[in-house]
Amino acid sequence: MSVATIGRWLVRLARLDLGVLGEAGSTAMATGPLLGMAVGASLASGLGPWLWWLGQDLPKSGEAFLKAVILGGLLQVAVWLGWVYVSYVLATRVLGGSGELMAVFRAMALAFAPMALAVLMFIEPLAMGFGVLAVGAVAVLSQAALQSTTGLDSGRALAANVLGLVLFTLVMSLLGSVGEIEFPLAGRMGGVAPGIFFFSLD
Repeated sequence: MSVATIGRWLVRLARLDLGVLGEAGSTAMATGPLLGMAVGASLASGLGPWLWWLGQDLPKSGEAFLKAVILGGLLQVAVWLGWVYVSYVLATRVLGGSGELMAVFRAMALAFAPMALAVLMFIEPLAMGFGVLAVGAVAVLSQAALQSTTGLDSGRALAANVLGLVLFTLVMSLLGSVGEIEFPLAGRMGGVAPGIFFFSLD
């Protein structure tokens, strides 16, 4: 599987050619490259809040990089894998769909690419907007990925996808409140999570 093929799939996805999700799901040799792409998108989503951090001239930028990009980005992939598995089990064992786990994984991995949009969170007036847009785009495309790989109608695919999404957002929100960076006389900010989840409201 060449990098050029993954690139063409991403271009088609950007053009909202949702048929590419089913194509990715049925291409077994794309498993490794798509996992690598998902990891890259997750790490990129941590760069957004870290670049915002640098723009604010806040101290402890090294700690912020470690938590937002490295630890947060990798933990987000692990939590996303839980989203994939929960949605697959619900879709195939409860809601009457059929399909292979790895096919669902590949399609949802391609659908995870827009998470990289969170890299734009360094643009301060639009930071939260880009963060929400990244998660929202992944959620919508994951719905299409589930439909294309399990044969479910839109309503049942939505139910399977939402349960996985809820798990993902709740766990990532918890991670965003863990290990926040302490500032003398100024409270805490920045947890072990990338993108919009980096910022806790506590």
